[in-house]
Amino acid sequence: MDYLDSRLVKQSAPTLAGIKVGSLFCCNIAERFDLNMRMPLWNSIMNEKGVYVKVLADRTSCSLVYVYRKDALQNLISQNSSSKFLSEFGYQDFEIEHALTHLKNRFLQSKEFPHEIGLFLGYPLEDVREFILNSGRHCKQIGCWKVYHNVAEANRLFGMFRKCSNCLFDLLQNGFSLSSLTVKSHHLTSN
Repeated sequence: MDYLDSRLVKQSAPTLAGIKVGSLFCCNIAERFDLNMRMPLWNSIMNEKGVYVKVLADRTSCSLVYVYRKDALQNLISQNSSSKFLSEFGYQDFEIEHALTHLKNRFLQSKEFPHEIGLFLGYPLEDVREFILNSGRHCKQIGCWKVYHNVAEANRLFGMFRKCSNCLFDLLQNGFSLSSLTVKSHHLTSN
């Protein structure tokens, strides 16, 4: 089992399974060359299923790798509440590539983490907004994200994400391919 594939599956399983918009994980500096070689392969395997992989930022200690479901992300950031929220951080074009370019620039321009990334990861907008307003303090629950509102729903999702990660990782260890672990997006296309 390849260590980068195992990292991708362990950290991004809910996205690969189609139950989460996006995932983010870090590859250390020693893995950067291997990551750059692997990403085209990952994209060739997963793009046909609606999943994309890109590096959002190269920090001195690691590369931040973003795995996302293109259609789900486009639907999410196109919603009025999401686009209004993102416009507060300078986002003007809500087509995916433009929004991701702006997010990458936000990483470059600031030493701090652009916290609106929570929306790109599929976290509830009200929790992302409260996290920013409270500087990460005063949350009701901590799991995949800091929860400020619907704790019961967040705990349900945390459990589902954990089970999904464990299941897909076990399948990878038992010889299943990355392609077989990636669920195809089910969306209507016009011909």
